[in-house]
Amino acid sequence: MVSKVSLVQVEGTYERGGSKRNVAEANALVDEIVRRVNDDRLVKESIGVVTFSLVQQNCVQDVLDDRIMKDAKLEERLAMLPEPIFIKNLENVQGDERDVILFSVGYGPDEEGKVSMNFGPLNADGGWRRLNVAITRSRTEMIIFSVLKPEQIDLSRTKAEGVIGLKGFLEFARSKKTTGHYDIYQREVRRSQTEQWIASFLTKAGYKVHCGIGASNYKMDIAVCDPENKEQYMLGIMCDGAMYKAGQTAHDRNIAQPAMLESLGWKLYRAWVLEWLDDPEKQKNELFAFLEGMRMPEETVVNETEEPEKKLTADEMLAQMPRLEAEEDPYKIPYRAVSFATSYESEDFYKPQALPLIVRLMEKTLTAESPIAKSLLYKRICTCFHISKMGSKVYDILENACGRVKVDLFTEEAGETFLWKTQPAGNWMIYRYPSGMNDRRDMEEIPLMEISNAIYGLLRAQYNMTLTDLGKAVAKYFGYIRMGESVESRISDAIMLTSERGLLMRDADQTHVTANVKN
Repeated sequence: MVSKVSLVQVEGTYERGGSKRNVAEANALVDEIVRRVNDDRLVKESIGVVTFSLVQQNCVQDVLDDRIMKDAKLEERLAMLPEPIFIKNLENVQGDERDVILFSVGYGPDEEGKVSMNFGPLNADGGWRRLNVAITRSRTEMIIFSVLKPEQIDLSRTKAEGVIGLKGFLEFARSKKTTGHYDIYQREVRRSQTEQWIASFLTKAGYKVHCGIGASNYKMDIAVCDPENKEQYMLGIMCDGAMYKAGQTAHDRNIAQPAMLESLGWKLYRAWVLEWLDDPEKQKNELFAFLEGMRMPEETVVNETEEPEKKLTADEMLAQMPRLEAEEDPYKIPYRAVSFATSYESEDFYKPQALPLIVRLMEKTLTAESPIAKSLLYKRICTCFHISKMGSKVYDILENACGRVKVDLFTEEAGETFLWKTQPAGNWMIYRYPSGMNDRRDMEEIPLMEISNAIYGLLRAQYNMTLTDLGKAVAKYFGYIRMGESVESRISDAIMLTSERGLLMRDADQTHVTANVKN
């Protein structure tokens, strides 16, 4: 079996006494990005970039931006990647995965050939965990770009486990053989591998998680935040990792530790590494079903004469949404959230020279998603720049950029502004369903006219429905399995609009509705 971990030895130096950048590595890494996106086969594999420092992260981003400015077609090729490329450092890459991960070590010999044993976060306590997070971001392949050679790491000058791990990792990438240094590191990797898989899966499923929670000796491996109250944890997941290994006896590991955590108020879930290695999909579905079950109202009663409702995974939920074939209804089309070729750091957003870039990103979003709620448009841009909160300064910059974007039509609905890139022609009847879980919009982010179009389309397919069933069908169409108060209110307003448009007829007792196909 050929290893998919490789080392590219780069000729260059680390600017230790100056900018602390490694331009040679950045250029070599970006060369590889360009090579991949220009290859019709390799462009089908997503790419992520991980650097060992923030300075090197910015260096790689600057080099890539320069290439894009010199080659307009490069951005088009980057947009063809199945997922947006990311460029992150060890401190903020947790939870991200791509098919191919490209590493830039950054550190190495300076202009005088001297190598410092200071490798930033790797020297800190738990530095090996940061390295572990980085090298588990890849699904299929890892390529390391380094001016540093493994033999240049002198372990007599440092005892940091993260640095020991780096030396072993570079030796393995170069020779494809494990060494004593690498074996030491691998033992630590195996302790947290399961935790990283589970944390990554939950993050992608929309849950917010924290790892290693607790101030006592009994720490929670993974804590899942309550979606309804971010200040509380709804579940603690115990893995057979570091804390489990620390138990002196089987009684300590399997009885004392859980009992102590439960006494502190934790609801617990066990995750065993062998089960996750043997059948990860089964374990993911079981964990997802467990979490969804916790979110069901306690007073829910299942009719014993009926089969209990099956707990659905995210993909099953999406698969159950009503779908009509395009030839049956040409107005029913998929909604796909914009895919950016790259992402940027939050500090870049505030730079005056970033305004043209923000305008360009808005225009790309409009092209992909118009008509779009202004709040959603701004949310897309904030996500691209890793901005979690939209304060007044952020909002002012977005407003300035939005004013420079070509928009044919603005419509106002209940305090929300919708932007139309082009004026809708004739009687606009489009209604868009989410093509994936990440494409689902809040009901307030969907134009009322579009919801009304969906009502008309669903009625034409079903012909006759009760108002209750119609409401559920519309909610499900847009990706909502359960109807909350805001969803129900929005659909009710859309039903009224559909009636005012003459597209819906009610029966005498006002309980059933049909489509007015003669209109």
